[in-house]
Amino acid sequence: MRRLFVAALLAVCLTLLFFGSVEAGQDSWYSYCGLGLAFNSYSGELEKIHESATFRGRDDEVPLGFDAGVYWPLSERSRTLVGFVFNGGEDHSDNGVDHLEIEFSNFGVSSMHFFGLDRCAGLFVRADLGMAWYKLEASGTEVFSDASNRGFSELGYGGLIGGGYGFHVSRGKAILLNVNYAIRRAGADQLSTFGMTIGLLI
Repeated sequence: MRRLFVAALLAVCLTLLFFGSVEAGQDSWYSYCGLGLAFNSYSGELEKIHESATFRGRDDEVPLGFDAGVYWPLSERSRTLVGFVFNGGEDHSDNGVDHLEIEFSNFGVSSMHFFGLDRCAGLFVRADLGMAWYKLEASGTEVFSDASNRGFSELGYGGLIGGGYGFHVSRGKAILLNVNYAIRRAGADQLSTFGMTIGLLI
């Protein structure tokens, strides 16, 4: 239910951003918001906990990923944007008795470079680097053994590389289709995520 609420809230935000008015000629900075899928793999204790859950029947929800950030062009005519971005997602499963939820995110500097003649349109590449953290909540019976009925979180570092294609909508607005790969290292654990998102840059 919470995931559905978050998805609906982001959808409303995107709609408001898209149809919101933008001052004519304003392209000194851009806001970005995206939502999509996140396919995850784990190492360390996270991998053990996640694998232990696969031995019992689970109802897995589709893992979500999201982006939210602010960017500035390097110069008036530059096709390179730099800024700060918050990227993350959630992996959730529940079989009615056993519950596993892993939330992951990172915050750091980000850069996008567009290869087209028009800024924010055409092919682009993206790279992020910054702090990363995750939070795990596990509860149930034998599925999680010693991890049952507990939660913990770790702080570390992470990076993301990716790219995609931007579709120019109007002055100062573009829809970005983005494919990326992120690695988050926290404590003795590592989370690797292949993500696909669609977002709005205005």
